[in-house]
Amino acid sequence: MVITLWHSYNAVVKMQFDKLVQEFNDTVGMNEGIIIDAKGYGSSDELEEVLYASANRVIGAEPLPDIFSSYPDSAYRLDKIAPPGISGRVFYRRRIG
Repeated sequence: MVITLWHSYNAVVKMQFDKLVQEFNDTVGMNEGIIIDAKGYGSSDELEEVLYASANRVIGAEPLPDIFSSYPDSAYRLDKIAPPGISGRVFYRRRIG
């Protein structure tokens, strides 16, 4: 099973995240038959743009990923326009501190 994941990490954080994804894919993922296909976008604005294009089924847009990172307000707006069956996959995490 391949799980697509989109994020807006860049620079050092992206390198560290990519290492963690690769480590998962090479260990637990390999043992469990799960592969994470992570795709990074250069900024949260760029990620938000491609997410909205996907949710609105713009011609040429990729399908929505299985998992994505987002600010809560963007995730809420996306949840309102996502195609049927997608909105149940939106999770919110409250920021502490």
